[in-house]
Amino acid sequence: MYDRIEDAVTLFDEASRLMADSHLLEASVSIRRSLKTMRRAVGDRHPDVANILLVRGQISVALADLPLARKCLRRSAKIAGTLDSGPDVDRIYVQALTYLGDLERDAGRYQLAGRILRRAARNANERLGRNDPDTANALNSLGVWCKFTGHFQFGRRCYRNALRALRRHLGDDHPELAALYHNLGGLEHAAGKFAAAEPFARKSVELRRHLVGEDHPDYAAEIGALAPILADAGKWQEAQQLYQQALSIFEATHGPRHYEVAVVLHNMAALDIQQGQVHTGEQLYRRSLSIKEALLGDSHPDTALTLHNLAVLLLEQDCPYEASQFCKRAIVVFEQNFSPDHPTLLAARDCLSALDHHPQTNPDDP
Repeated sequence: MYDRIEDAVTLFDEASRLMADSHLLEASVSIRRSLKTMRRAVGDRHPDVANILLVRGQISVALADLPLARKCLRRSAKIAGTLDSGPDVDRIYVQALTYLGDLERDAGRYQLAGRILRRAARNANERLGRNDPDTANALNSLGVWCKFTGHFQFGRRCYRNALRALRRHLGDDHPELAALYHNLGGLEHAAGKFAAAEPFARKSVELRRHLVGEDHPDYAAEIGALAPILADAGKWQEAQQLYQQALSIFEATHGPRHYEVAVVLHNMAALDIQQGQVHTGEQLYRRSLSIKEALLGDSHPDTALTLHNLAVLLLEQDCPYEASQFCKRAIVVFEQNFSPDHPTLLAARDCLSALDHHPQTNPDDP
């Protein structure tokens, strides 16, 4: 038995090293073998099995194998949640819940994600303490969920508590702090508080520049997040420059059909429309929509957001029939994921109401 455990640990360490070096397919093979070997040695209800499942779930997320990732993370959380409490078991439980909540949120399953992430944050606070880094991570993930679902005040509390914990453990120049400042800026931007958002976003940009330089996709993500804040504050020229820089970095790193490229194209479209460049804005929205449909599918809220924005633009251009089709598709997705009073859902319904009263919405009408 001890030989099997040692073999499983060796395979686990190998998988972790391969994952850190971005050799994900090789890491997947090693972690699968580690799991099989450890189960033979200790059975299924064991902390080491839960931990291996946790890492296998992380690798599967990175490989975009979401069904397997969901299965592994659920199983990890279930095992850890039924074992006697202890430092290692509690940490595995909180991490598995946090990663699972992130997965469901990124998949657009917001109601389920909210339940999981609230449970992760609650258990992290109770089991690990409010100043633990994994508690901060759970709160950060819950804060991101709050941004997408409109729970802005609760999100601010989550981020403040996470920031306090991370500063205590990591100092003031750690990458996780840059991510928190990024998310704080995003929350305030989503809440329409541009003056509050800009300092957080600029702080994340400067910290990321210091950590990785100006050619890294992480830096591109930061300037891509600062740009829409500046655009909505009326600083259009600087925003345009940042978008172009971010797009160049993402396309050079990931190619032209990557999600990050779609996000930048979507935001560039909005800026062009703000400046009266409607035709260019429509083209950028359509490019972004094509990428999102291919990568995320039709039922993802992020795809629906581009559908909604394109519908609003087409309505303003007096193209009501196509606008109506896009708007209806967006509303179906929003209703499945948002609360009834979510501002994006309400805006989409207002758009559809305007289209319903437009004399040219139905092309078959006389």
